[in-house]
Amino acid sequence: MDIPRYEPATMLGSQFVIGEDASHLNWHAYATDDPPAVVKAFYEQAMGATTTPNNDDEGIWRFPPERPRDVLHVLPITADGPHQTFRDKWAASAKTVIIVAHMERRLRG
Repeated sequence: MDIPRYEPATMLGSQFVIGEDASHLNWHAYATDDPPAVVKAFYEQAMGATTTPNNDDEGIWRFPPERPRDVLHVLPITADGPHQTFRDKWAASAKTVIIVAHMERRLRG
């Protein structure tokens, strides 16, 4: 799934995690000064409604919904989450974080 880039956002950093089952997750975090509702509206227009019901300040899209490989998460920058790893990298004016994750599952042989 190609997830469009929210142009006003700047990259905070990336991490790579390997699971116990040898699957791995690669995720990137971006920050923007725009409010979460504005960023969420951008992605709703570009990608449709969120795949997980949530509030005005948060949106989660999972592709494919039944067994996601790609996940987009928009949330307030002050919310708990893995993006807090990069707390020292975002501007004091940042309001929203965008997390884009891709999961590769281990092939069973």
